[in-house]
Amino acid sequence: MRIILDTETTGLSPVDDEILELSIIDADNGEVLHSKRYDTMLRFEWPAAERINGISPRDVRGCTEIGSDHDIQRLIDQADWIGGWNIEYDLSMLSAVGVMPRPDAEIVDVMEMDVDLCGMITPDHPAGRWRKLAVAAEWWGYQPPEGKMYHSSIVDCLATRHVYNQIRKYRSRKDTDRLVYGSSRIHMEDIMRDAGIIQQQLLQMMRSGTDHDMMIIDELNHALSAGARYMRAIAHGAQYHDQIDDYKELQQRVIDALHMP
Repeated sequence: MRIILDTETTGLSPVDDEILELSIIDADNGEVLHSKRYDTMLRFEWPAAERINGISPRDVRGCTEIGSDHDIQRLIDQADWIGGWNIEYDLSMLSAVGVMPRPDAEIVDVMEMDVDLCGMITPDHPAGRWRKLAVAAEWWGYQPPEGKMYHSSIVDCLATRHVYNQIRKYRSRKDTDRLVYGSSRIHMEDIMRDAGIIQQQLLQMMRSGTDHDMMIIDELNHALSAGARYMRAIAHGAQYHDQIDDYKELQQRVIDALHMP
């Protein structure tokens, strides 16, 4: 079984902090397998965490203590694939109460999957910078259910599943020979190559600052933006023929501009 899990906690330390809420969903169909809140044993207030997750001491008063909920380990034992957003943190919090994944379970951090891609397909977001789940999920086209907010463990599970599925779709398209929408065919690698060339040209021209260079800097910026919009459309699975045409037109304008006397 493949699962996605998320915790809400009193803080960031597996030693000093405690789990307030745990949700687990089926990674394949989104079914909610577990979603509970837990009372604390050592912490009696957590104002900083409460401002983020909205869970107050009163909200968990009278709930079960997580250490006595043996259903969690039984459920984790069934999983040969465990995913999450910054999953190592959640697993470290669970391990502090004695809940461990199977030794043979595959652990997948969707946050790392996102950061590996986001620098490549969004020029304004350098590779290697972590994104908050809410930011990444919105970028990949997710909207929380009406009345629900991020930093609820169940919403974060569902958002993580959405991001994971969108990244898988993106990778499956990228692995094909060409991306085809109608009669338009453009290599994703061509757009990435063009973006790199254009960025180099921009740097050189901005350093020199000649009148001729300043005339075409706008064209180069427009081309980068068009390429980013087209790549975002692909990532979202959209068949944006107008954005393809926009990119191809601007690409030609840049070529013409670079050959201006």
